[in-house]
Amino acid sequence: MQIRLANGKMMTLSKQDFLTQGGEGRIYVRDAFAYKIYADRTKVLSAQKFYELQKITSPNIVTPTQPIYDIKGNIIGYQMLFVQKAKPLCSIFNLAYKKKHNLTSSVLLKLIIQLKKIVSAVHQQNCLIVDLGAHNFLISSDHTQLYCVDVDSFQTPSFPATALLDSVKDWHRNDDAFSQNSDWFSFAILCVQIMMGIHPYRGKHTHIKSLSARMQQSVSIFDPSVRLPLICPPIEILPISLRTWLESVLQLKKRMAPPETTLTPITTTPSFAPSTKLLSKKRQLTSSHPILGYLFDRSQHYLLTKKHLLGMQQRIPLSCPTPISLICEPKSGRIIVVCHHNEQLFLYDPKCNTLIGEPLPVRDIACFHNQLFVLQHNRLLQINLHLVNNNIIYTTSIQATVLPKASKLFTGCIIQDMFGTKICTPLSPNIPRLPISLPLPKESRIVDATCVQHVAQILYRYKGELYLRRIFLTPDLPHHTYPNIETENTNFIITDAGVGIWLRCSGDLEIFSTVDIHSPRRNLLSVLCGDEQLQYSNGQVLYTNTKELTHIEMQT
Repeated sequence: MQIRLANGKMMTLSKQDFLTQGGEGRIYVRDAFAYKIYADRTKVLSAQKFYELQKITSPNIVTPTQPIYDIKGNIIGYQMLFVQKAKPLCSIFNLAYKKKHNLTSSVLLKLIIQLKKIVSAVHQQNCLIVDLGAHNFLISSDHTQLYCVDVDSFQTPSFPATALLDSVKDWHRNDDAFSQNSDWFSFAILCVQIMMGIHPYRGKHTHIKSLSARMQQSVSIFDPSVRLPLICPPIEILPISLRTWLESVLQLKKRMAPPETTLTPITTTPSFAPSTKLLSKKRQLTSSHPILGYLFDRSQHYLLTKKHLLGMQQRIPLSCPTPISLICEPKSGRIIVVCHHNEQLFLYDPKCNTLIGEPLPVRDIACFHNQLFVLQHNRLLQINLHLVNNNIIYTTSIQATVLPKASKLFTGCIIQDMFGTKICTPLSPNIPRLPISLPLPKESRIVDATCVQHVAQILYRYKGELYLRRIFLTPDLPHHTYPNIETENTNFIITDAGVGIWLRCSGDLEIFSTVDIHSPRRNLLSVLCGDEQLQYSNGQVLYTNTKELTHIEMQT
């Protein structure tokens, strides 16, 4: 596609530049900029709205930089800065994600303060965000910066907003008009989601069940009759000034901007007591440092931390950059540490305290089932270890050619966005590596995924709402969908007997058949904390959390 920018520069956008397709059009990326091309030319930004949006100058708001024209001179889209390596904001709602990345209350409060500055910057230019939900925000890979995107839906002085999800809608706003107060109401919802991982109008109530009914009747988590899921931290984790304001807005129907006072975090340990009646547990290994990776080989369990490789009877200090996972050389059984630092792959041999070969430039890494895959430019590579003269070397083998910007590695698979169609290639051992078109909406955006054997669990966002879909990668692609969820884990295992076990973020275990998707599912309620990682090795079901490896068995 040939385009012309407002500065007169001509460009050709190709499939190598394609990033994703949303409800309004396609996004391409070239160097430091993204290019939005509208599918419906009647929805293209007018020159006046473009001018009004450009008045918003916050570095955390991704506003248009210049219009895009086709070769006939028609406006077809706009250019904007591209936020490198950003993730959907909803990723941090998950407790397991928070613990894995050490997102403390202090870190989360800094994000809320930044979010408040973003909203204020929009209001200063007499504009409104209106659709102020997690779906319109990205977070940087180091979790220090928030970015507001899809700003073409903002309300500006000359152009009223039309799009708003019910999940952030202020049902009590006066004369049905949007205002700064309705933005602050939506801001309050997002604050609770960031801090507590739950929508403030969810939780269990005796008779008011639906989200919209709870919002219309102002029955929030601050209502004494609402019971929070056990996985959530207590409300007391919120700083007093913020908590008082949130309760006033969400429960007492007051509409006002948040306080200017400094938000000081309160140190509170969530109280959570999983049921012990349904499981027997046996601790295998413990660590004084957070666990980053796990591997089972030759009847031995191994754990990786930032500082050590731990075995049943060994503790080897590490001296390598940013360790993330473990793999094993198949002939010798020697354990190798996988490191990812400054967009380079390093392989480290702890036995010899040396790096293996040269660093390899990579864009993405996934390690599972003692397999290591990387994305390099437009190629999917598998990294293979070999023992040569008692030394470990690595080689690479090309597994596929992919769209470089529209492909991402997940646990057990690679998924490409092929102009709206999501193509999944399973990478589990002994499974044909054939691309499969996933039964997902074209406008959906994948947040996370796990693929084990012939089963995939996909967490995706569609029209602002979050869904999880379990898909059997068989010819007719049967699937089961969990709609309108707050956040969820995709982590599951499949036993040798063909039984699937899914750890939900609530701490529940769901037991399902991998043969018949319509067979009854069994739920074991609140048996774990929800932040663990399920493992399956040598016929055993295990889990790792931040500090230990534990073997579990179902009680009958």
